[in-house]
Amino acid sequence: MPERPPPEWIDWLAGGTAAFAEAAGGADLTAPSLLPGWRRAHVVAHVARNARGIANLLSWARTGVVTPMYASPEQRDADIESDALLERAALLAGLAEGAAVLDEALAAMPPASWGAAVQMANGREVTARYTIWMRLRELWVHLVDLAGGRDFSDLPPELARTIL
Repeated sequence: MPERPPPEWIDWLAGGTAAFAEAAGGADLTAPSLLPGWRRAHVVAHVARNARGIANLLSWARTGVVTPMYASPEQRDADIESDALLERAALLAGLAEGAAVLDEALAAMPPASWGAAVQMANGREVTARYTIWMRLRELWVHLVDLAGGRDFSDLPPELARTIL
């Protein structure tokens, strides 16, 4: 039987989602992030879009219908640029909506689907289980990229060790 994501991954996912939303909600989204060329709004838009992308991969794993993370790399980039221009409330609402879409996709996953193969945006084949690890890295690393006073010492220690 395919292995479900470990319980600590689910805990880290919930914690990372909450920590990122809290940091984004308190941040000046027009300020620069730690990512060259991106304001904090870009990072928030990226994390929101990533949640939907991971949900697409979970749908693929669950249904067998090929559902890529993004329509194309160009569309992904255009969506992030567009979303980064949204008013603050709309951008933060999009972040919350992306997290909710991912939560729904997680809740719909039958145990047998966690071993299904899907393709990351870069074309690499992974199991659906691995998509949770992908999301964890996005949340916690980009929490630091928001340049809002959080650093890697804020990660749960075991998660930080696993990432390193």
